[in-house]
Amino acid sequence: FKKQRHGVLQLLRRRHAPLISLLGKQSGSKANKQEECSTAGFKWASLLDTVKSPLLLPHCAAYYPISFPADREFQNAGEHDVAMCDLEVVLMQAGDAAIEAERGEEEEGDVVMYTSWLRTKGIIG
Repeated sequence: FKKQRHGVLQLLRRRHAPLISLLGKQSGSKANKQEECSTAGFKWASLLDTVKSPLLLPHCAAYYPISFPADREFQNAGEHDVAMCDLEVVLMQAGDAAIEAERGEEEEGDVVMYTSWLRTKGIIG
């Protein structure tokens, strides 16, 4: 991100819970996240209608393309740097609402995954 200055934040659903340790607790330099997600049944795909669409996790609740303009600097926040990014648009996968309407209710795996749920399940501390 620091080099490219753009990316896509992905709002995960509960179905993505098996990926939390891989995505949130491991460095991309030490783990092949794309390969390990695929092995876990979450093959990354080009989901956005752009020429340079990055590979993303399927079935996220939303995708947030962000950019970090060249005139801004990263702020040191101790263990992490902070970047105040521009949010370009919020994208939701076509068909999700139609599937939920057809079923009449959301399935457990379709619910947005919040930190509080991860704590109650013992996935994070």
